[in-house]
Amino acid sequence: MAVLSKTDFDILILDDHPAVREGLRVILSRLEGVVCTVCESVEELTNMLCHHVCHDLYVLDLEFPQSDIFPVLGKINEQYPEARILIYTMHEEPWVLSRIDAYRVHGYVSKSDSMETLCEAVNKLRNGGESFCQTCQNARKQMEESPSNGIPFLTDREKQVMYYLSKGYTTQEIADKLHISYYTAKTHRNHLVKKLHAKNAIDIVMKGKKYL
Repeated sequence: MAVLSKTDFDILILDDHPAVREGLRVILSRLEGVVCTVCESVEELTNMLCHHVCHDLYVLDLEFPQSDIFPVLGKINEQYPEARILIYTMHEEPWVLSRIDAYRVHGYVSKSDSMETLCEAVNKLRNGGESFCQTCQNARKQMEESPSNGIPFLTDREKQVMYYLSKGYTTQEIADKLHISYYTAKTHRNHLVKKLHAKNAIDIVMKGKKYL
């Protein structure tokens, strides 16, 4: 681990995908005065907190196999009230945003957004501000405006994925069109399957016609 100076801003990155984790470390380390530490599991971060290893900013994904990140958010809030928390995830669903509101979170950036958006958010949090991306703000607005009529809530990105599915594009082609990773595009597609109770791409398009 790098030795920190008084002016260093120490960022902890938690993501279970090695490529994402390393990519974030490289990009955020380029910011002036920033030093990055990475960990790959909720258990590893929990152990660090138990040993009173604190960081200035926690950049956290939300989804981990067989692990719940939310108790960790509470632990950071309780142990290190001065620490900043930035959620970096592909989840844009209203129930996720609603659950986040129970904790002291200072920023939320979708993995669908650009690296520039992420870096801007980090700088805002570093300077004591907050930063919730446009994707998050749109989801909150739609959540407030959506009637309780049983119609599934679809994020803007999910609607875009469904649009390209309706045009016959493959998951990789959709990823290229939207400038996101194949994994992210696949996850959005899986969300559509679950929300629309669909069996395949054709079923997604048939059941989601009202959104196109």
